[in-house]
Order: sequence, then structure tokens, then C-alpha cells
Amino acid sequence: MFKFFLIIFSIFSLGAQTMRSPMDRKKDIIRDFNFSNYVISDTNSDSLRVLSYVSIPNASLQFLKENDKFTSNYEITITLKNDDNELAGRKNWSNKILTNSYLESISKEISTLHFHEFKIPSGKYSITSELADIETRDSKIKLKKIELSTKSKVEIYSMFIIDSLDGLWGLDQNEIPLFNNIVPNQSDFIPFFVSGKIEPGNFNLDISITNTGRDKIWDSSFDINSKKNSFVRRILLPKDVLSSGLRKMITVNISQNKSKDKKTLIFASKRAGIASSIGSMDQAIASMRYILQDKEWKEFKKANKDERELIFLDYWSKKDPTPSTKENELQNEYFKRVEFANSNFKGYKEGWDSQMGMIYILFGRPDDVEEYNDPIGRYYQQRWHYYKVNKFFDFVDENGFGQYKLTTPFFHGQVW
Repeated sequence: MFKFFLIIFSIFSLGAQTMRSPMDRKKDIIRDFNFSNYVISDTNSDSLRVLSYVSIPNASLQFLKENDKFTSNYEITITLKNDDNELAGRKNWSNKILTNSYLESISKEISTLHFHEFKIPSGKYSITSELADIETRDSKIKLKKIELSTKSKVEIYSMFIIDSLDGLWGLDQNEIPLFNNIVPNQSDFIPFFVSGKIEPGNFNLDISITNTGRDKIWDSSFDINSKKNSFVRRILLPKDVLSSGLRKMITVNISQNKSKDKKTLIFASKRAGIASSIGSMDQAIASMRYILQDKEWKEFKKANKDERELIFLDYWSKKDPTPSTKENELQNEYFKRVEFANSNFKGYKEGWDSQMGMIYILFGRPDDVEEYNDPIGRYYQQRWHYYKVNKFFDFVDENGFGQYKLTTPFFHGQVW
């Protein structure tokens, strides 16, 4: 176990090279960017407002050196189409970014934000955002769907927690939706935005918050009278809910006469020393089994809930490669891999607990993948190459259900 504990951290120490190899760069110059859309009521008309935001980290772009600076030129286009594939709106920007250093050009924290508002009637829409690099013409497209009922009498539109950012972003001055739904723990309160469709008259709005154990930790009910066929509410949620677990769910129920609707929103609280991708401490500890030694695992198992969190914080603080900063890059990377495994390798058990998940968590994204597929014989095989550590791993799916088994001999320590 200790041998592979060293392997995983030696791979992590490669940092950006592991996840951003030259091969990756050639294939995918445009990396990830954030594309968020929120439908809210228009208090001045019967139309609906679509607030569209594109956030582009510098690390997602290709920068070229010009003298002592680094520059990137790109175009971003947001296109809105209705259910008949007819154009309902479009917005295009051309932009040039100039940075003073190479580190700024590869930063994930420095981003450029674009905002545009569309007005639409109820119906079904598709909205896309295309980011194109001017120099290479490489591009990446993200597609989202918008479905708004034309028949229901009541409907809840997009719900979100309100963040603050200087400027006008479609809400009140200096208000903007919190894109990642991760609330800083130092917040005095949580401003929550909800809007929707109703008929003029009385209606009821119920809001509750539950933790991952489905225990109700807060609820409130509002009896409201409106002269319009829409409503907008800003509600201050108490700060106390942040201390009850890492991840919570807001449930909103609206009822008017015999009509009703329900929507939910998952949000997390940011805690010092705990990666933002962690939603459950118990699940996080379980997914650490690939790097924990036997005595460390037993220490977690014997501890109570509060003690487990302290042991977790102590464990990762000792592994922090940059203890003078707020972020623990090693922990963040580990649990990003866990999150990816859960999203991509899930079968009859959690993705991190699969054999593909194990290899991905320990070694990261493969440098190359070979695939052999035989649909007739229902035989599927993948070989993952890791050139930096001179390893490859073979996986076989013998029934065609996506349950890949590792066939390359690999010892990963005690299985608990």
C-alpha cells in the first residue's frame, strides 16, 4: 500500500503535466469553460428573461508570446433556437486578452465573463455557446436545453443563490447568480432567488432545506398575493444551515388553487481544508481507501463523526504541497478525480469503487487510449497508456453492459 501511496503523489507532483500533456494540447486547445443560463420572470412584461453567462478561464485558451506579453484572441457566440430550429436570438463577441506573465496565461482563477439577456415566450429552446480560438480556429460548443410549459397555470423558473460582483449582470446592481453553488462559510446569510408563473391572486410558497441524510434543517412558508401573472422573490436563508453537513438541498413548492409545481437546488458550503467537490465526508473517506495505510483506515473507522473530520483535515494538511496558500492542490486534484470517476464509470456501484475508477484516481487521465470493440461478440476492450510512468492497463467488458474489469495484474493494497 505504501508503495502505491508514493506512486500517486509522485504523479500528482507532476501537476499540470499529468492532466495537460502535449498530446492533450494538440487535440483540444480549447479546454473547459462555464456556460450558465437562468430563466426568470420579467416583472414588466409577459415575456421571460433568459440570463446567459459565459465564464472563460485563461487556462482554457491558447496564449502566444508577443514581446514580453502573452496574448489570446477568441470569439464567443451564444445562439438561441426554438423547438422548430428557428433562430430566436444570437450574441457574438470578439475579444483579445493580454497577460503580463506565463503564469497568468495558464491561470484557472483568472476568467473573462460575458453576459447577455434574451427575452422569449414560454416553449422549448436550445441554447448553445461556441468558443473559438482565432489563431488555431479550434472551437468547443456547449449545448443546453430550456423547457418552459405553455399549458401549466403555475411554474417555478430557475432558482439560484445570489453572488456579488461589481456591475450589472441582469439582476440588481452588483448581483449575479452563484454559478458553482458553493457558498463561502463566512457568509452572514444566503440570498436565494426564485421566480415563476402564477395567476393573479393568492398563492403559497414553501421552502425547505435538507442535508444529505434528508434531515430537514430549515423551512418556511409564505402566503403571497399578487396582481400579476408572475412573481419574483429574494429570500435570505439563515447562515446556520451551512454548518449542517457539506451539501444541502433546497426544495421549493408552489401551490395555487389545485395547481402546483416543485423544484430543487443542490448547494454546498465551502469549508476550509475541504475540497469543494466533496459532498459527503463519509463518502470522501471511503474513496481514500486507495491511498490509506491499514492503520490510517482503522483510525478513521474507530472515530466518531466529529473526530473523522479532524483526522481528515490533519491527514491532508500534512500532504499539502503549498501550506502557505488557502488551497490544498493535492486534495483538490484527488477528489476531482473521484468526482470524474463517479460521473463516468458508474455501474452497479459508485464509479470510484470500480476498477476503472481506481486506476483513474491513482494515475489520472491516461495519455492515450486504445479501444477494440466487437458488438457482435459483445466484447469490448480498452488499454490505457501512462507514458510518464511507463505503464499500461487493460480493461475488458465481456457482456457489453459497460462493466469493465481490469485484466492487467495490479496490486493496490488491502481491500476493506
